[in-house]
Amino acid sequence: LVSACRVRAQDQPPTVDLSRGCIRVVHPAAVPLLIGAARIDLRHNLLDMLPPVLAAVHAEVLLDGNPLALVPRSAHASWVKTRRFLKGVAEKANHWDERLVVVVGDAITGKSSLVHCLKSRKHKVSSKHEKHEAREHCTHFRSFRLARLDTDDPPSSSSSSS
Repeated sequence: LVSACRVRAQDQPPTVDLSRGCIRVVHPAAVPLLIGAARIDLRHNLLDMLPPVLAAVHAEVLLDGNPLALVPRSAHASWVKTRRFLKGVAEKANHWDERLVVVVGDAITGKSSLVHCLKSRKHKVSSKHEKHEAREHCTHFRSFRLARLDTDDPPSSSSSSS
């Protein structure tokens, strides 16, 4: 990223030009490097999604020419709308206390071993876990609820299984 910075003048913040770089992902760890830029050009890459932490960037961010398949069309119109969408995603993510984890695979591929491994670590897991078998497709899956590690709240007892 440092080599992508172009300084316009000594008293102006840099422009980061990452256009046409075949970039597929903006890693959240790279976002702090972009904070001081006045303009970030990510046009004509292969971005399907953006990390919610990118909303912390106050610079003008150019995203034209990216698929952005996981960003609603209404948010494609401008950086202001995209940024508002990313802030909303980040806010909603902060309220998730529990995740439903579904492990899918063919028989005898280690699904139960993986579930056991995840449950044996210091995760809060609800006591209800279910084993399902879809006979038509010969696919098995196990599901269980995994609470966030940074919360002291127990997993909710209301759960629906499909």
